[in-house]
Amino acid sequence: MLSIEQGLGEIKSNLYLVIENLDGITDENFDYNMAEINSLTQEIKNKRDLLEANFPKDKLRVKSDSLHTMIKQITTKLDSVIKRKKDEQSEISSSLGNLTNKKKLINYQR
Repeated sequence: MLSIEQGLGEIKSNLYLVIENLDGITDENFDYNMAEINSLTQEIKNKRDLLEANFPKDKLRVKSDSLHTMIKQITTKLDSVIKRKKDEQSEISSSLGNLTNKKKLINYQR
């Protein structure tokens, strides 16, 4: 039988792995790291569901308070990754728009 401490410890170690993957995201390994994060997230959800099925929620709530700071940290890192990707997308869109405008000007000058 799984104890609360053991289950929460496994969840905590998976959360650390999610944070490590988020810290290591680059353009080259983005897809791999996001797939890894999704897999870890599913493992965390399954473990949480197992704990909720076997233990009273009030005991879990008291024991799992330390995980909330890690979850907030992950949320902040994900927001940062999303913002960075949106900024890159905006720059590319702007560059393409400028190239299109230059092409139109060259065609009008002929």
